[in-house]
Amino acid sequence: MIAPDVDRHPRRTGIARMIPSWEYRHLGFAYKVRFAGGSALLAMSVLILSYRAYGWAALFLAMALAQLISACLERRMARSPG
Repeated sequence: MIAPDVDRHPRRTGIARMIPSWEYRHLGFAYKVRFAGGSALLAMSVLILSYRAYGWAALFLAMALAQLISACLERRMARSPG
């Protein structure tokens, strides 16, 4: 008797392959943490900008942008069907 070829975890495609498996299983939690981290980095860049340290503010702003973009992508994947 031949056992059916059932894969416990369906194959991921596209951008989902770049995300670690533990993070992919908990996308709802992961995008909330990334959004909170991006918001904190954005607030820090505004604070640093008030001290006229433009280079450091640009660095923190770039990190915040990366976190917020990845949070939006993960949110979209978490809410998509299938």
